[in-house]
Amino acid sequence: MNKAEFKKIVSETLKSQDFAYENKWKKKCTEGKILFL
Repeated sequence: MNKAEFKKIVSETLKSQDFAYENKWKKKCTEGKILFL
């Protein structure tokens, strides 16, 4: 997954009304940020 795809997923997730789904992706975003550092 490249950075453009990752940002797209993050932006779509942030718009999500499903709190549990959003929380799940926030954890993945944190892991992703670590990978991109």
